[in-house]
Amino acid sequence: MMLSPLKPLPLTVTPVPGESATSLASRIARKNGTASLQSFCADMSISYRALKVGDPVEIERVAALAGCAPTKLRTWTPHAPSKTNYQLGAEAPRFTAYSRSTIRGCPKCAAEALSEQGAHGPFHLGAWQLTSIRTCARHSCMLIEVPPPSHHKHSYDFARMVDNMDIDDIQFVAEEARSLERYLLGRLDGTPAGCWLDTLEFHVAAQLCENFGLLMTQGPKATRAETTERQWLEAGAAGYDLLRNGPDQMVAALEELRMEAGPGCHTYGAIAGSFLTWLSQREDDAAFNHIRRIVFDYILRTYPVLVGSTVLRIRCDRQQVYSLRKGAKAYGIDERMLRHKLLERGDISRTGKSGAITYRRYPSRETLQELADETNGLLRGFDAADYLAVDIHLLRIFVVVGLVKKAGEMARNAPYFRREDLDAFLGRLNRQTRPELEPANDEVSLIAATPACQCSTLELLHLIFEHDIPLRCVAGADARFNDFLISVERVKTAIGQNSAGAISMSEAAGKLGVDTATIRNLMNAGYLTAAPKSQKSSERWRVVDEASVTIFAEHYISATDLARELRRDPANLCRELYKNGVEPLIFNGENRIIFRRRDVNDR
Repeated sequence: MMLSPLKPLPLTVTPVPGESATSLASRIARKNGTASLQSFCADMSISYRALKVGDPVEIERVAALAGCAPTKLRTWTPHAPSKTNYQLGAEAPRFTAYSRSTIRGCPKCAAEALSEQGAHGPFHLGAWQLTSIRTCARHSCMLIEVPPPSHHKHSYDFARMVDNMDIDDIQFVAEEARSLERYLLGRLDGTPAGCWLDTLEFHVAAQLCENFGLLMTQGPKATRAETTERQWLEAGAAGYDLLRNGPDQMVAALEELRMEAGPGCHTYGAIAGSFLTWLSQREDDAAFNHIRRIVFDYILRTYPVLVGSTVLRIRCDRQQVYSLRKGAKAYGIDERMLRHKLLERGDISRTGKSGAITYRRYPSRETLQELADETNGLLRGFDAADYLAVDIHLLRIFVVVGLVKKAGEMARNAPYFRREDLDAFLGRLNRQTRPELEPANDEVSLIAATPACQCSTLELLHLIFEHDIPLRCVAGADARFNDFLISVERVKTAIGQNSAGAISMSEAAGKLGVDTATIRNLMNAGYLTAAPKSQKSSERWRVVDEASVTIFAEHYISATDLARELRRDPANLCRELYKNGVEPLIFNGENRIIFRRRDVNDR
């Protein structure tokens, strides 16, 4: 049915820039004394329902009644170009960006309009229907909720709803808190800021700034339902100030929150719970897919997300980083070694020697593979000792004197070793072997040689290398420390050679025809003199001054040597000497029988 064109009413009002068609119609209706906007529309043959959704025909009819051009009125009246979006200004935000049932207004604007124009003065701007617009751009004060009418059909009759509005509730805000709103209003006016947010749809940019800002200002446990309008305003400004510089700033902020969380807080939910919950609920809106993918990729390369897990409603098909324990298991690295390497790299830190671990970076697949290759030939102290077949304490001695090189130290000064360095030590021993050497009667292992030669293992190795004492080994290429065999006599000979003018106790015993215990007791009693020891000797390593042995032999003779000279039985000879009053030399300990030469010569 064709409707007759409308003419301006005698009683009309002047449109306010940015005012919506329903607001203008409500003001005209009230000025003309109509009971309600709905009744006025019926009288003017205007479809109230169509006007509420921004029908262009009905907007033109309202403009005709006001005597103004319909273009700007249509621009600032939300209308639906599609089933999911409402056009407003230069943008078409998704319907979720609007609050169509709750009407908000500026108390300062309402008070001024009532004062200047009367009951038909208060207006409602189209931008005030956006949930992200919370302040009046003119007065920098918070918009307040207008009490709802008695019936929902009158929800757009703003001029009458103002009657119940608390126009004294004026809450001013700082201009810096309106940065997001200024940006959004600029986009509605067709003047974007030229930043990364311009590439996002209007509702995505607005809601992203608000919800990320809420995380920044209120923390990961913030509840959207309990957040006040002023808190949302401040959150939006904080989010905009950060995100206008691009998605890298968002990722950097998430990383900073993770680092600030400290020990014991290792899950992305604990770091950014409120933001992630909101973002995961946007799965039905494809406009958020880009943001979800950015955050999803960050989480996967930052937190150990298992294959098959779902993050932001996106399935993880490939784990990118690992925890310490699972990374060690997955790549075959000793856990303690991996912990040390990550501490060394600065990827993790810990408070005290046994404190909780803080992950600066979870080890990635590439890092773990690199460390697996690096530590493949590394052994911890006990493993290295087992590899050499020595005691861990002996290995530590080898390290101190430089016989075995350590690769580094882990926590509590625990050393670790490269396999090639251990092989180098064994190779040095192997070079002392002589395949053509015949087995000696007194041949023993290196460990067994130390008590037999009355020297330490370290002294024994020093003698082997310094005097080129030959070794034998029957274990082949896989020989370990105790597989090498050595002649005790060769070692004792080298002990005497190690000091100028000195002989070993076994050599001294051979010269005097006694055992080494007797030689030791003669030294303790002062009959023989100990030769000066080199700096590499230990207290147990004793050698005899050869000159003192020669002098002693000139004045004393053992019963064994005397019996051999006289071709007598030693036991019978001793009994005969005792019978004739010849007393043996008496000194400390159990000793072989020794006589003074002058005593036996006189007999």
